[in-house]
Amino acid sequence: MIINTKNLFFKLKYNRIKSQVYNIWPFHRKPNWHKLMVKYLLSGAVSTSIHLLVLGLAYRFLDLQIISATTLAYLFAFGVSFCLQKFWTFRNKAKRYFEQIYFYLLVGVFNLFFNAALMQALVVNLDFHYLFSQLLTSGLVALNSFLLYKYLVFKHKK
Repeated sequence: MIINTKNLFFKLKYNRIKSQVYNIWPFHRKPNWHKLMVKYLLSGAVSTSIHLLVLGLAYRFLDLQIISATTLAYLFAFGVSFCLQKFWTFRNKAKRYFEQIYFYLLVGVFNLFFNAALMQALVVNLDFHYLFSQLLTSGLVALNSFLLYKYLVFKHKK
């Protein structure tokens, strides 16, 4: 039996590179990663809808000042978003609620500053249109949030 060392070397090198890429790219492990992304986006849409609904009710019907109304709406939306991400999107059953809420809030604060810095860079420094910049920034913030939630906040401990 003759072993083709050239093909063997190529296969070994290819498999090593493939495994290194798989360790970096987050969507390789599960063939249904797109379902996870859809759940993530739907959870965000639901929490945004809750935010707008509570804001409208608090401002129009409860006659709260706008700052009070938006704060109340944000708190409701934060709770709904956390629960949907934890229990539905990432199916995390860990009982580390306070730790996870803390990190979830930290990700939110980080994203606030990340959003502001990107908007500053795109609108002021690069002279992009502000709506296009916010659309691009929102996409990057959403991707950043997804990765931080999946690998930090709702990470399944083994």
